[in-house]
Amino acid sequence: MNAKYEAKKLINKYKTNNPFELMDYLDIIYFRYPLKGNLRGYYTKEFNQKVICISSRLCDEEVNLIAAHELGHAILHEDKNILFISRNTLQSKDKLEKQANKFAAEILLDDNIFSEYYGYSLEEISKCECVSYELVEHKYNNLNK
Repeated sequence: MNAKYEAKKLINKYKTNNPFELMDYLDIIYFRYPLKGNLRGYYTKEFNQKVICISSRLCDEEVNLIAAHELGHAILHEDKNILFISRNTLQSKDKLEKQANKFAAEILLDDNIFSEYYGYSLEEISKCECVSYELVEHKYNNLNK
């Protein structure tokens, strides 16, 4: 699946790029919970119900990023067990994570962002948009792919 295409399709259909509103429209259950260690969030599918859990220890900027990233897994990899795949097949977990990151960048950042902030550095754009530098960098590197 094409991450950019799927993200744009959702935004156009539901007229929002808010990952939580999109989860509501798609009937995806989400909740925040104090996850252990460095785990920031995860996606799972139980009894045909998509579920996203996001760490309650995150700041608002991270919550939206993790929500959009996990939504990417729910859309692009809905029936995949990532741990199983990374250990037992040739398909790399890294590939799935990169696809989910690209999806998150497409959900949270408009294609026109760099013309809107012409002359700004990627770091300045990330601060203005209240998103991570990595997300802006990802959007920049994949804009024409």
